[in-house]
Amino acid sequence: MAISFVNGNQVYSASYVASLAVPPPASIADGDILVCTVLAAGGTLASINAPDANWTSIGGQWTTSPRHIETFWKRCSSESGDYTFTGTDLRLAAIVAFRGCKASGDPQNVAASNTAYNTSDTIIRAAGLTLTAASTLVWCGARYASYGITKNADFSLGAQAAGGSFEVEIDYRYNVASGGTGNIDGSFTNAVTNKAAQMLALEEPAAATGKPYYYLAQL
Repeated sequence: MAISFVNGNQVYSASYVASLAVPPPASIADGDILVCTVLAAGGTLASINAPDANWTSIGGQWTTSPRHIETFWKRCSSESGDYTFTGTDLRLAAIVAFRGCKASGDPQNVAASNTAYNTSDTIIRAAGLTLTAASTLVWCGARYASYGITKNADFSLGAQAAGGSFEVEIDYRYNVASGGTGNIDGSFTNAVTNKAAQMLALEEPAAATGKPYYYLAQL
């Protein structure tokens, strides 16, 4: 079964908070993979902490102010209620769910990209990955500016949280072939430096192999 997008959700706080309750996407089931990107936007070297040990961080990234984004993933198992992230100066988060990923272990094909790109221009860039197998790319970006993110044309919108001058967006692209992906860029209408993007590669499950089995009954 190929990977499929289940649903997305988001949350925005009008003030800086020490805990942010992120509502789960609708219709999730055991075995789905959740990806959540959180923005701490107070202009400090803010911390972001996962709700519990079942979440895995791909690492944090800081913009020029600095603002801090961090992306986490977890495998669903008897999910119940919101996911409360804690830290300093939290403002907003986006979360998405995917079904049909590898059934156990790390669902990623290779380590996620987490290279800062703070050049003053109209690009918001996630560094490219070199895939060893076909994968669904999950692009996670954030900005602190008056200009919204325009997603990459090859990607679909998964979830978007926006308020004030802040935005977090998660986009995805199915079944990208093995090899180099190149950098994946979203865009703005005007030059921006306060921006950050990360990217995961959820490996497509291996296709079933082997010859079909036939049974002939003697009449």
